Amino acid sequence: MDNITKTAAANAGGGEMIDTLQKEKFLAATITLNGKPARIYGRLLPYAIVRPKDNQNVRVEYAWETVAHVIQSANGAFITR
Repeated sequence: MDNITKTAAANAGGGEMIDTLQKEKFLAATITLNGKPARIYGRLLPYAIVRPKDNQNVRVEYAWETVAHVIQSANGAFITR
């Protein structure tokens, strides 16, 4: 993960609203969903959508603050149960 994305995630962790520029950086982040390569969508939505690259039928919604936290503290590894 690049330093710009990590910085955006760190800056978003203070309880402030996440702006569109930060969301755009998250969209470019390298992430996984349950161990498989995934992408983040929805920069104009109030929540983020995480989908695995190999199955666009799967859709998991997260608060943008959660996205920032996972990118910063779990290196972009999203997990569902």
